[in-house]
Amino acid sequence: MGTLFVFFTIFSLPSLVTCEEVCHKDSKEGGQCDGSNRNQIHQSAVKMIKIAEDVLMPEIGYGTWKVVGDEPIYKVLSAALDSGYRLIDTAVVYGNHRSIAKALQTLLPERNLLRKDIFITTKIPTVESVRNPAEEPNLSDCKNGVKKMLLELEVEYIDLLLIHSPPTSEEERKE
Repeated sequence: MGTLFVFFTIFSLPSLVTCEEVCHKDSKEGGQCDGSNRNQIHQSAVKMIKIAEDVLMPEIGYGTWKVVGDEPIYKVLSAALDSGYRLIDTAVVYGNHRSIAKALQTLLPERNLLRKDIFITTKIPTVESVRNPAEEPNLSDCKNGVKKMLLELEVEYIDLLLIHSPPTSEEERKE
């Protein structure tokens, strides 16, 4: 139903800590996983990677490629959260942003989690990757594309935004 999303690195990352170590910090220090509303299920097994100042990313996440529809998304995210996953990976071309938003509205409170306790990664496609570039988020108008993605996901921020299938030639990148 879903895909396991694992981050591999070729270089050593400066800070690799467990979520348990982060959760014992005062909420004023980092804002993520501050211990006040965390779910105890498998939480300490999640390793975190420092990717920027005050930004920690779970080392593994749950990918939602090929999972569409409200009920399938709800089921896989429920199982993922219960298993300790705190990173959810999606993309515009997966067509499941709205279903993810709907599922998280129910799942997070049920597990005593807040938005800041999960890490959402999504991808913005190139203009060639979407059927209707005037309507769908894409790189031709990245600013408005991100605004649409925020509305679809019903969040105030996206933790990590990637370019989905970035252009490979210099000519394509100029477009």
